[in-house]
Amino acid sequence: MALGDDPLEAVFREVLQRDDLQLSSISTFEDVPEWDSLAHVNLIAAIEERFDVKFTVPEIMEMNSVEEIREVLAAKTAA
Repeated sequence: MALGDDPLEAVFREVLQRDDLQLSSISTFEDVPEWDSLAHVNLIAAIEERFDVKFTVPEIMEMNSVEEIREVLAAKTAA
């Protein structure tokens, strides 16, 4: 997948307003200054809209890294 082709990363860039943002699977809110609690809520809403999924509160609480978000999202989209 070429840089910029990752739909999840595109959501992060849009919500966090960082066109230069490059994430790795181990990226967390601690690594990205713009990823605060309000941005997290906005990210979740944008991911739900983009991928046409709905997360539960426990799922939202466990999604603290890009890897965790990908895992929960993959489970949702595979179902």
